[in-house]
Amino acid sequence: MAKGTGRRIAEARAKVKLNQSELARAMGVTPQAVQQWEEGLTSPRGNRIGKLAELLQVTPSWIQFGTEPSPGNGANGNGINGSSADLKRAEIYELLSLMNEKQLDQIKQLAISVRDNPSD
Repeated sequence: MAKGTGRRIAEARAKVKLNQSELARAMGVTPQAVQQWEEGLTSPRGNRIGKLAELLQVTPSWIQFGTEPSPGNGANGNGINGSSADLKRAEIYELLSLMNEKQLDQIKQLAISVRDNPSD
């Protein structure tokens, strides 16, 4: 996991005024797990990203990639962009996080094919 992801988790947690123990309790993990996420040592599993984003009032793609406004800077004041494309990216990422290496290779080939042969 990139350190940037951990910094974004810590930043968003501070903005919603939660400490690591409170976030851990809400997520059903240990405070040490949250600390490791924030330090970039481990990352939350795909099935936890959505819940983490909801608790931190951001989108999953902002946590993972920093592709949207930071917390408190979004159009609605909470960092959530909410565009259809952003939601689709978050859903796709969550699905990808559950796949094995062979499945990821197949998806990569499909994505390359779609990119190289756009339908519109």
